[in-house]
Amino acid sequence: MANGETPGNDGLPVEFYRHHWEMLGESLVSVYYEIQMGGVLPVSACRGIISLLFKKGDTNEIRNWRSISLLNVSYKILVKVLTRRLGRYLPQLVADDQAAFVQGRSIYDNIVTAVEALDVVNQEELEVSILLLDMEKAYDRVNWSYVFSTLKWMNFGDPFCTWVVALYSLSTASVMVNGHISAPFKLSRSLRQGCPLAPLLFIVHLEVLLNNIRAHVQVVGLETNQITCKVKALADDLFAISTNTIESMTLLPVRYCLKQYEELSEATINWQKSVYFLPEQYSPVVKWGMKRIMQDESERFLGVQVALSSCAMRHEEILQPKVKPEMVSHPGTKEEVLSQIIFENHLIRDTTGSMLMADAKPGSFGRRWMEKGVVRLRDLWDEWRNNWIYTEELEGKLKLGKYSRQRMLQVLEAVPDEWKRIFSPEFVNLPGTWYEMAAQDEGSERSFLKTVELSGAGAKDFSSGFQQA
Repeated sequence: MANGETPGNDGLPVEFYRHHWEMLGESLVSVYYEIQMGGVLPVSACRGIISLLFKKGDTNEIRNWRSISLLNVSYKILVKVLTRRLGRYLPQLVADDQAAFVQGRSIYDNIVTAVEALDVVNQEELEVSILLLDMEKAYDRVNWSYVFSTLKWMNFGDPFCTWVVALYSLSTASVMVNGHISAPFKLSRSLRQGCPLAPLLFIVHLEVLLNNIRAHVQVVGLETNQITCKVKALADDLFAISTNTIESMTLLPVRYCLKQYEELSEATINWQKSVYFLPEQYSPVVKWGMKRIMQDESERFLGVQVALSSCAMRHEEILQPKVKPEMVSHPGTKEEVLSQIIFENHLIRDTTGSMLMADAKPGSFGRRWMEKGVVRLRDLWDEWRNNWIYTEELEGKLKLGKYSRQRMLQVLEAVPDEWKRIFSPEFVNLPGTWYEMAAQDEGSERSFLKTVELSGAGAKDFSSGFQQA
């Protein structure tokens, strides 16, 4: 566990346990082992403080707030041990369709699957529905008995199950609002967000639903390259594929699998927030209250826009306002100009209007210059002379080749005129400004010079100074 995390209600942070582990460690481990003999964790150790984090939308709507539990470190130490043990076996226990919290898997697999499935359905005009299902308060509604039964069904050992039962069966919580903490109350369900073990237990118990959908012979998914895809999941974000037929979409079997899961686990599919894609020439056999995403529309899935047709323009509309503040902006000071990157900077363009590239194509020299350390305009500037460095320095010191002069002129021509004006005398420091000379060797004396005169070109004359040990 990392230092600096917010402690639970006992106020003891991770740093306290690290510092005093030799004194506390043996006793704490003994308490954990006593659980195997019928002992329990202290009630205070199992208490959490629920803090609410706003997601988006109307702040007056409780559904738009997410709960996170602040837990005691004495509780989290045992949880962390169990998390590491469980994590080692998840790749064998959970099928590839689940991409969350399993070592070696990536969210990109599910994104690519969704994009390609939608493209195939659209291009081949298949009568296939693609469902993006929203689970309402997925972690908060989890039934503990269902989780414990799933662990037993997957052949987890008695010691592991005993520890999990002990951690959850005595759980209590208080709610913190505006700095005020409520009286504690007993929990009867939910996997607490903020508990390292919670997401792993969630995907283990969700695997029962995913298995049922995969195994059901009447769920006809999408077959490509002899691989049939019926369902994908990233934690509680579900992506299901089914032919748009009465046999596949009604009570048998998709709806049945989901309904059975809801009844056993107490989970709920929020059909009003769920959506589906279907080529426009087909009518859905069932709707279940879901919104249909039309051919020219897109929907957000795992952080990206997906659609039956191309949604590149929609991506651009969403990403541009977010990326623009991070893009290279017009500098207003000398320091900002010198900090500008030379290559692939949309503000620095040659006489043809093209950026100076850093690729390996004929005529490009950016990659070679960058390998030699010439990346920003500062690397071409002589601060003492207040001018660009001599071409000989490029050819000799930087060893940039016989075309250095030609390349240097190409770069300087590409620098915007308004930037060059920033280097004119009225923008430079006035006479009387002190400068510290760069040290030649580590530990050498520090030298300082003062400008006494500026030439018409802005070059500096230094005629006084001192040294400091």
